[in-house]
Amino acid sequence: MKLAKQSVDPLHDRTFKPSSVGAAKMPDLILTDREQRILRLIGVGATNNEVAVELSTSRRSVTTDISRLLKKIGAPNRLQAALWAGVNL
Repeated sequence: MKLAKQSVDPLHDRTFKPSSVGAAKMPDLILTDREQRILRLIGVGATNNEVAVELSTSRRSVTTDISRLLKKIGAPNRLQAALWAGVNL
């Protein structure tokens, strides 16, 4: 009996590598004041709407900011971004 080959889809591989976020300080990464504020708000569990109210901006802007911020720090999601912030901010 032959087993079917498993294909690996890199777009759906959600394996998180701890060394990429929060394992070490990243002194060469510069975050703006706004990015730092967003990370701190995410860290206390604020929703996009709550972040938007706090920053006096639209929810859409916050969504865009968070997406860019996640890419910038290499975090796959908000939880990992909050953990990264705890180590690096």
